[in-house]
Amino acid sequence: NLDQWTTWPGEDKWGDRQAILPYPEWRKFLGDDDLKALKSAGFDFLRMPVDPSPFLSGETLALRDELYASVLASVRMINRAGLKVIVDMHLIPSGSSRRIGMGEVMDDPQMFDAYVEMVRKMARTLADEDPRQVAFELMNEPVIDCDTDGAGLWPERQQKLFAAARSSATRLTLILTGACYSSAASLARIDPKAIPDDNVIWTFH
Repeated sequence: NLDQWTTWPGEDKWGDRQAILPYPEWRKFLGDDDLKALKSAGFDFLRMPVDPSPFLSGETLALRDELYASVLASVRMINRAGLKVIVDMHLIPSGSSRRIGMGEVMDDPQMFDAYVEMVRKMARTLADEDPRQVAFELMNEPVIDCDTDGAGLWPERQQKLFAAARSSATRLTLILTGACYSSAASLARIDPKAIPDDNVIWTFH
């Protein structure tokens, strides 16, 4: 995994180009030679966590297109180093420095819809990349259905996320998962035939 954040600026700073770009923030600290060193050390792919919250925050409206473009530039930088990359949409809990996190996305239908649209646009951003070199993980460890049998709300929501991503990127490799922190037990309760797609990887943590 690459760093999700390094300095963790609060949401009130996300409208500041100097604080938020390039995105993800590891690009301020790692260069081409660092990535090539990982390749030389024997790694063949990196997982690139991308915090979705800035794409859902009103603080970044003026910079939104630049954020998507910066994620794409980061992907291409990793590929140029000879490494494959998983673009991992990695929500974390909200807190004193941010208003949007996993809880808000899962509990607020309007916020979930906004997340679906963000996934659609991120997939469109990545649509022209080589599916053998780039994969798109639609949500890291969804915190939902943990107090049920693990097959309640998540399958329908994941279907919406999948449909949004696939409508924008017909060839891109997509990564799907089970509910409740991507548990194996939850994944086992999902019927993969519900999403018949040869370019999907199912995963659990």
